[in-house]
Amino acid sequence: MADFSPNPNITIEFTISFSEGVIHEIQALINSCKGDKRDRFGHIKYWKCMLALIPFILKKDITMMDINETISQRISFSKDQIVRSLNRFADRKVLIRIGKGPYSRWKLNKALFPTLFFLCRTRKLTHIVRRQLALSAANDSSYS
Repeated sequence: MADFSPNPNITIEFTISFSEGVIHEIQALINSCKGDKRDRFGHIKYWKCMLALIPFILKKDITMMDINETISQRISFSKDQIVRSLNRFADRKVLIRIGKGPYSRWKLNKALFPTLFFLCRTRKLTHIVRRQLALSAANDSSYS
């Protein structure tokens, strides 16, 4: 059966492209996990705890309660290691630290990582159309 409602159905398609923004942001995020000193072979090692924290910092802001209840159990690092790693991220401008002590909260720096923030946290694009659709004269004829 055909749908003869007075309001026409519309399909609107959007294509969103981020060019190379995602690649550069992921590279910057991983490079922020590099250590400061080289080993005896001249290689720079990555902080394993910081690498393990990347999915958590992309997902939501991290609080001390999150560290105590879930994060330390999931990634098998101590609370002190996690706090030090989060502070290293804050020193490298990846995270913004708010508060002190048990009231600390670390949030992703949206200015440096806009694409990752949009993809991992916003995940929603809202477009509001404020125009009424008009039917053409051919469609105004009565249905039989």
